[in-house]
Parts: sequence; structure tokens; C-alpha cells
Amino acid sequence: MPEGLSSIEQQTDHLFRQASGRVVAVLTRQFGVDKIEDILDAVQDAFEAALIRWRFSGVPNVPEAWLLTVARRKLINQQRGMKRITSLDGGVMLKEEGGLPKETEVYIRDSQLALLLLCVNLPLSTRDRIITTLHVLCGFSPFELAKAMDVHYEAVRKSLYRNKQKLAAEKSWQNFKWEHNQMANHLPTIHEILYALFNEGYKSAKPENGIDMTMCYEAVRLLSTVMEISSSSESHGLLSLFYFHLSRFPARLDAEGIRISIEHQDRSLWDKALIKAGCYHLELAKPEDVLNTRYLEAIIASLHTMAPSFDKTPWHQIEDLYTKWHALDNKNGMLKLQALTAALYHRPDLAMVAEIENLKTEISAAHHYLVDATLAELYSRLGDTKSSHLFLLRAMEGCEDVHDKKFLQNKIMGKKK
Repeated sequence: MPEGLSSIEQQTDHLFRQASGRVVAVLTRQFGVDKIEDILDAVQDAFEAALIRWRFSGVPNVPEAWLLTVARRKLINQQRGMKRITSLDGGVMLKEEGGLPKETEVYIRDSQLALLLLCVNLPLSTRDRIITTLHVLCGFSPFELAKAMDVHYEAVRKSLYRNKQKLAAEKSWQNFKWEHNQMANHLPTIHEILYALFNEGYKSAKPENGIDMTMCYEAVRLLSTVMEISSSSESHGLLSLFYFHLSRFPARLDAEGIRISIEHQDRSLWDKALIKAGCYHLELAKPEDVLNTRYLEAIIASLHTMAPSFDKTPWHQIEDLYTKWHALDNKNGMLKLQALTAALYHRPDLAMVAEIENLKTEISAAHHYLVDATLAELYSRLGDTKSSHLFLLRAMEGCEDVHDKKFLQNKIMGKKK
């Protein structure tokens, strides 16, 4: 593949993450939600056209405006022969090479918030609302959705088809108007959507990149935008968690793009400004009465981030916090695994083996390799290198995530990752 083409593809992929949701939101506001299928197709076509045109002409000064113009023109051409485009808002037109004035940014923000609220108000299950929003507003592919939601690809594909049909059939949504109090009513679902968006960037499903910072920062941007309208202690807890995770990004990958465990990260590279932002929102996240999971997870992230070294991490506190979190969500076996992982760093005991192995009955088969990896770490802490190596091999064999597989392979080879 020519070097120039690879560069354009990378830029376009990055831009898709950054701009697709904004473009879809604006076009949905202008053409109507009943045209959502056509809008998604037009935006996809615009990005494909960009791959071809920008290869020869270069990326335009304002690529988002270019993409919006191309997609919009296609939709207008599809409307030819009709009397008029009744839902078209002609008051805000973006020039192909023009800038994005302040009032246009406000318009785009409001368009995204309107589409976000529209999606979470659909008469669907919570899971289907999240799937629809991640696909329509955040540009998730069916493969990425399957990973993020821990369901089969085919189930996601069918869900998307049903949901988009429902969205197109609901004519009343054409004139959907959002109000501030509506945002407060749907904060829990919005938090789940943005949590999934951030996590997909934190551990990207794409084979060529283990981290997609664009998705993470888009989650931060959308959450910050929502919090301008309505927020809660859970909102601050989630934003705090995002900042703590982002602070460690400069040290998370080695020169080959393979993940580095927190034990071996260079802590001097961690972003102190983001850590400070995380601490600020963690203070605001403190609940008045009942603990919530967002706050607990943010505290855990803060303990990892504020520890002066891996060995001085307060593992007993982290184990206790995961145990409390599991009490709030006792069907989540992964939380119990996290608690036991923290335990093995401060009280390793051979008696933990059976308890860890039994967790395979509580978590999905796709995550069984994490149980084996945890057992490998336990045996390593106990000084049993032979058993540790055996479980590392078993974990790598059962792992389907290309990035985790490389990480495990490095551990098997004796590299400190």
C-alpha cells in the first residue's frame, strides 16, 4: 500500500471518530429523523469519497465542513422530485472551505444533544437504546458494538436493523424538542452510553490500534456537554474516572504499540493536569448518602493513579472497594475477579486458586482467559514459575483480543509488560 494512501486512511479514520456523530446529528436535525437510514448512508459515502479525493487533493482546511457538505448534497439530490424538504433548516449552512463560527458550534452541540435524547427516549430496552446511540451518534460498527456490549455480532446486527426501522417509523420524533429536565431523567442511560464509548477507546477492538484516544476524548467532550445542562454525583464520578484513565495514556503503550501493565508504566509520564482534574471531579462526586458504582470506580482509579509506585498501591483498600461494588452488582463476576486480583497483591494464598477458577461459571466464555491470566499472576506471586507459565499459555490460547494476546505473549517471553 502506498505510504500516502495509508496516511490518508489513518486521517480519515481518525476524523470519522471525531466528526461522524456531529455530521449525523446536524443532518438529522435538518432532514428529519425519519431519514436516519439515508443520513447514515450519506455520511458513510462522504467518508468513502474523502478517501479517494483527499488522496490526490489533500485534506481540506475544514474537513468536517467538507464532509457535511458532501453528505448534505447527496441527501438533497435524493429529495429532488419532491415538493420541498420540509424539515430542512436553511439558517445554518456550512461552506465547503469555510470556518465553523461560534454559533455553528452551538448549533452542532444542540443537534447532538437532541439526537442523544431522541435515542434514549426510544421505546426500546435499555440495551437497544445504548446500541442505537453508539451506532448513530458515536459511529460504532456492529463489530465494535458486539465487543462493547459483550453480545454476538449477529444479535447486534439484527438489533440495529430493528431499532433503525423503529426510529424511521416514529413520525412523531421528526419534531422532537429537547428540554433541560429531559436530560436529568435519562442521565443513567447517557452515562452507560458514554462509559461504553470511553471503554472502546481505552481498549480498542481495532487490530491496528490498542488505544483510540479520539473515542475517549469524544466521551469526555459529550459528557462535559451534557453536564452543562444537567449533572449528578454519578456524572462527576464518571468524568473523574475518565480523567484518571486518560492521565496514564502517555505510558500505556510501548514503542511497538503493545500495552504496558500499570506495574511497569513510567509514572513520570502520567499527565499531572489530568490527575488534578480527576481529583477535582472526584470530590464533587461524593454521594450524600448511598454509594454508587461510578464513585466507587473513580476512587479505585484514583488509588491506582495517586500511588507513588506499584508496590505501594493500597491493594487492601482496592479489594474492599471492589467487594463493595460487587455487593451493588452481584451478578457481575468480573468485579469479584477484580477483587481477587487486588487480593493476590497483598495476601497471596494458594487457597485462592479454587475461588478464582470457579469464576468461570460467573463470567462469559470470552473472558475466561482473564481468569487464567489471574491464576498465572497468583502463582507468580507464590514463586511457582512453572504453574504461572502454564496458565499464561492457557490464557493466550483462550484470548481472542489481538492486543491482550500480544501482551500475554510478551509476559511468556519474559518481557516486563
